[in-house]
Amino acid sequence: MYVLSRLRTWSVIVAVAVVSVVSVVAVAPASAQSSTSSSTSPSCTFNGASFPIVGGLTAGSKVQVDCTGLPALTPFLLFQTSLLIAIDPNTASLLSGSVSPSTLIAVLSALPLINVEAFTFPTSDENGDLDYSYTIPSSQAPDPNASCPPSKEEFNSGLIGCALALVDLENATAVSAGSALLEYKGFDLFPPGPTLAVKPKKATPGETVHVSDAKGATTYWWIATLAKLLGLVGASAPTPTPSVKIQKVGTVTSDATATSASYNGTTFTPPALSGSFTVPSTLSPGKYKVVTSLTADVSGFDLGQSASTPLTVKASSG
Repeated sequence: MYVLSRLRTWSVIVAVAVVSVVSVVAVAPASAQSSTSSSTSPSCTFNGASFPIVGGLTAGSKVQVDCTGLPALTPFLLFQTSLLIAIDPNTASLLSGSVSPSTLIAVLSALPLINVEAFTFPTSDENGDLDYSYTIPSSQAPDPNASCPPSKEEFNSGLIGCALALVDLENATAVSAGSALLEYKGFDLFPPGPTLAVKPKKATPGETVHVSDAKGATTYWWIATLAKLLGLVGASAPTPTPSVKIQKVGTVTSDATATSASYNGTTFTPPALSGSFTVPSTLSPGKYKVVTSLTADVSGFDLGQSASTPLTVKASSG
């Protein structure tokens, strides 16, 4: 049941996070969006499964995309893109609210985060069905940070694959049912756990102790990135706040925060933990364990990660 719950949680996460990416690149006036509306909601499968994750991919792999309920005889854009596009404010500001159907391809092609060689142009049939075998390209986007698969640092930061996006070219709107997460061979379903460090490692009651990632950390608080992706589409995922506990004592008041991954068009910055807490004045000298946790409620599903490190409490000098 635990594994099934996590898979269901991940399905919700993937569906919303990928749509957040697609919604960034597919924006059109409301009048255009309604011009090809269908009374039947689109439904798609990927390699025969409705679960929106396709794993074990390499360059040249095939992803069979089968959809029903689309507008009939309509051209679409089906392409792979890095999830980095969702956290780059430069890209978001360029695309948001200003791209028309006639300029969408040109605008996307000019973005360094987009690999134009990943573009394909399937067309639905007279029944509104789409049957297309998408080939994972071996080429990459001009920006080396926008690679597919993502770098190990990006994966560990919460960009857990690449998006497969389906866009209606008649109105430049995303087809959410045609969006999926592409995960590559050699990558796990979930990123590894984060690290935790405290400074000082030996403190007296009443002393302030700072929390951070361990020095040289290569794994991160990736749930903060996930929450940011979900927030792009107004999903029910409030910004998560880390909690700090001391073993045998319980939760202590802290100002700990976990930033999400960010990208400024040049530099990728992974999530980072910072903040502090005060050692309770009633704490007896001894060895304790500090545990920091970060959880997110994703559309009713809980997802969490935690890390711990030892803390030695010394007797007060006074």
